[in-house]
Amino acid sequence: MIWADALESDVERMVVGDGSIAGRANALMMRSLLQREMSYSHDAAMPSLPSYALLLQAISLMHSLTGTQFERAYETLSHLGERHPRSPDVLAWKANWHVFRVLQKWSSHPERDIVVAQQHLSKALDIDASHAFARTLVGHLAAAIEHDADKAEENLRLALNSNPNEPLAWLILSRVLACRDRALEAVTALEQARALSPLDPMAYFYDVYAASVYGAAGQYENALHYAKRSVTANLNHLPGLAVLIIALHDAGQLDEARQAAQRYLHLRPDASVSGFLRNHMAPTRSIGKREADALSVAGIPM
Repeated sequence: MIWADALESDVERMVVGDGSIAGRANALMMRSLLQREMSYSHDAAMPSLPSYALLLQAISLMHSLTGTQFERAYETLSHLGERHPRSPDVLAWKANWHVFRVLQKWSSHPERDIVVAQQHLSKALDIDASHAFARTLVGHLAAAIEHDADKAEENLRLALNSNPNEPLAWLILSRVLACRDRALEAVTALEQARALSPLDPMAYFYDVYAASVYGAAGQYENALHYAKRSVTANLNHLPGLAVLIIALHDAGQLDEARQAAQRYLHLRPDASVSGFLRNHMAPTRSIGKREADALSVAGIPM
């Protein structure tokens, strides 16, 4: 027995709508499956566990974004790398771990982490040139670290040519398009990403992008909804707090925006608007200026 519960719904809501009984049941079952697989990581040695269980554990631990679990995720991925040295999936997730460490400002040597991530992705694509997830992460690196919108969009389009159903490629592409002042295309890409993975374990990450993209499209109510949901799901994800500050400002909730800014500064005391713009893919475009203005008004120092 993995999961048991009782859910009630009227006939119409059983088959349609965001609150459908099928969606709720799927979410609860997925959570139970993840909890069961995670429990094995404490009760059994890694060599005795199947590879799929270890990869699931590593992904879940990585996205908890807490120090001990995040480090344990890399131990698990390293064990999988020894077991499957030519697996592009393992190499791609190891690369993703290094990128996350840099984006969370946890790395004492970010340049080294980026080089290692690039090496893992290069090896993954040497093994399988059509590996959509690895190609997506090349695009993510170009967008989030190199701030090169052309390179990012090129690689994300290549990933989608290999696999049109790669949700992360659609997700990151949505932000790239928003940064290029193509808000309507960005919303379409975002909604495609969400449709392809409605119960994604990285839901908080998807919600950060949703808040940003809807904000760029002027849909401030939607932006605030997803920003709040992202922060509720994962209090340790700094980009989520940043988009919450911006969404609160855009919605006219300035007192709440200032409170969120103080919380952000508590977690990242060296934060500044100038630093935000240095790390922005489109600092001189409308999206960069709007987001920087929102952070400044909320109390993030210049």
